[in-house]
Amino acid sequence: MNDEYAKSSLLSETINDSTREIGKLQAEADAHMSVKHERDSAIRTIFNKHNLGPVPDAPFTNDIAMNLTNRTKARLSNLEDDLQEKKKTNETQLEFLWGRYLKVNARYSEVDGQIQSKKESKIGVLRRIKDKENERDAAETELSRHNLARIDERERHLQIEVERKTIALGERDYDLIISQKRSEIYTLDHKIKTLHREKDNIATDADDRVKLELKKDELEKCKKKLKKIYDEHKDKFRSVLKGRLPHEKDVKKEITQAFGSVDSEYNDLNSKSQEAEQQLKLAQMKIDAAKSHLSKLQKVLDAKRKHLNSKLQSIAKVSVDINAYPKILKDAMDERDKQTNNFSYAKGMRQMYEPFEKVARQHHKCPCCDRAFTPDEEDLFVKKVGNLVSIRVLHFSFD
Repeated sequence: MNDEYAKSSLLSETINDSTREIGKLQAEADAHMSVKHERDSAIRTIFNKHNLGPVPDAPFTNDIAMNLTNRTKARLSNLEDDLQEKKKTNETQLEFLWGRYLKVNARYSEVDGQIQSKKESKIGVLRRIKDKENERDAAETELSRHNLARIDERERHLQIEVERKTIALGERDYDLIISQKRSEIYTLDHKIKTLHREKDNIATDADDRVKLELKKDELEKCKKKLKKIYDEHKDKFRSVLKGRLPHEKDVKKEITQAFGSVDSEYNDLNSKSQEAEQQLKLAQMKIDAAKSHLSKLQKVLDAKRKHLNSKLQSIAKVSVDINAYPKILKDAMDERDKQTNNFSYAKGMRQMYEPFEKVARQHHKCPCCDRAFTPDEEDLFVKKVGNLVSIRVLHFSFD
């Protein structure tokens, strides 16, 4: 009983826990459904508000909601891109307008400054006009105080004085005086130019004198150096000139003459050495030719020595039996007759074919068929005949 009671209590607790869990899950499901409804309503509201396109009927599945959300995000990204482009465009326009504003402001400031300066100039001009008017009024007032008749009298006396001075000037003949003064001025200018020229010449001569003094100093230094060199090399001069010591002025001439004879001797010795060198080269060439000829003779001697050695070896191999001598002699005679016949055949063939070559060369045609040859065909025919004769001769020789 206790076990059943424990089991029933355990099952009751399990049922209660399951019920509570089911309640929680149901609450979560209801909350999830409410969230989905809110999501769907929010998506529909966004699509209707921003005119993003048709929306399917609710409730939305997760795929549909995700698709609509992606469409919304894409549209939002497009709007953001458009917004950024608008911002860039607005910034560009703002920079342009700001630059225009700065230019206009600077121009306005410049024009305003010009206007202010012109206003100030106008005020100054008006002030000067007013001052001049005041001066005029003061002059008129002062003039009204003086006696006009007296002023006219003074003016008439001044006019008479001017006429008198004019007549006096005319009587003094100032034109002649001016021409004389001009001639004097021209003469003085000529004298001044002459003096300037002489001054320049004197200055140039002064420069030349300075240069001449410098050259003179250099010449003195050179003379001292020459004297020093002459004193240092007196012994050498005596040795070269065979005990004579000429004057300083004649040293160069004496040395030149001495070295001239030495140069001539050197040239003679040089020419003789060149001739000796050529003779040496010729002798060397003759020696080389003799060596080459000697080497050739040595080669010929070696060849003949080898030939004789081979003959001696062949003779040494022959049997010395006296009874076999007749047979050996007969074989040698047969071999001689055979070689003689072959030589006769070869000689006859050469004598037979030589007329063919001569006829072909003389008449430029084939000796057999009388067909004319071209130069190439003629050379080819003669070459073939010569080759044929050579082959036959070699054949008979080897046989």
